[in-house]
Amino acid sequence: MRKRLILTTILLSSAITLTGCMEKTGDVGNKNIRPNSINNNRTRFANDQDNEQNRMYGERRENNNIIGMHGNSHIELSDEVAEQISSLPEVDSAFVAITDHNAYVAVILDNKAMTSNSMEIPDMQKDKIADRIKSLSPSTENVYVSTNPDFVSRMQGYANVVQQGHPIQGLIVEFNALVERVFPAPSGTRAR
Repeated sequence: MRKRLILTTILLSSAITLTGCMEKTGDVGNKNIRPNSINNNRTRFANDQDNEQNRMYGERRENNNIIGMHGNSHIELSDEVAEQISSLPEVDSAFVAITDHNAYVAVILDNKAMTSNSMEIPDMQKDKIADRIKSLSPSTENVYVSTNPDFVSRMQGYANVVQQGHPIQGLIVEFNALVERVFPAPSGTRAR
């Protein structure tokens, strides 16, 4: 009987001790996150609200899905803008994704517009497309245009996802990785 009493006492004291340690578990799953005494105990290390590294264009970013120089956190496909671009004589069809401050255009050129050795779109046509998009979407700062078959195929896939009723916003990480690979340099459109 005495052994059971001692064993029960040891188990209860262990449980109480372990319960006290759970108080130091951080709200994002990190253990032992304590207030930062340097900032007057106002912020925590894992607090993204006050972290200036998570700000872009004056907006707070809630996640780490923003990668590379493009930094898109919102995406939508625009059928209206795509139709306007497709109405240009040298363009057969187009897919347009408009993000926070950028527009990405996947273009399939008309057979007459393609040069014999290259499927690359001339800068003059890129500027024409950029001007049209900026007139239709005034908040767009940069326009990225490509005839890259992989990019065109992916944009067509995104259009199919949206037509099936699925939200495209869930694909933002994949989209950011795609545009980072296809457009590694800043926009080549002429400055205004």
